[in-house]
Amino acid sequence: MSPNFPPKLATHLAESVCAARCCYRKRLARCQKKFSEHAVHDLRTETRRILARMAADAFKAGEKVWITANNKAEGSAPLSLLKLAEEIAKILD
Repeated sequence: MSPNFPPKLATHLAESVCAARCCYRKRLARCQKKFSEHAVHDLRTETRRILARMAADAFKAGEKVWITANNKAEGSAPLSLLKLAEEIAKILD
């Protein structure tokens, strides 16, 4: 399935993903350079923001959104999904 977004929406989505990717790459580089609990937390937060932005934008465009999680990365998939849902709700408000 290939979504057909209106040009303005497609541009907005591309800019949002580009900006989020830039922030993510900075956090990832920081985490790789100076590994610490704080750096890992910042990277997880930035990852959650990217996922939330993409999910919210797709939902606003009328697309179905599915997100899955497992316990391997953080150890608590339900809590991870709850934090992600809260981030999506902030964006949609």
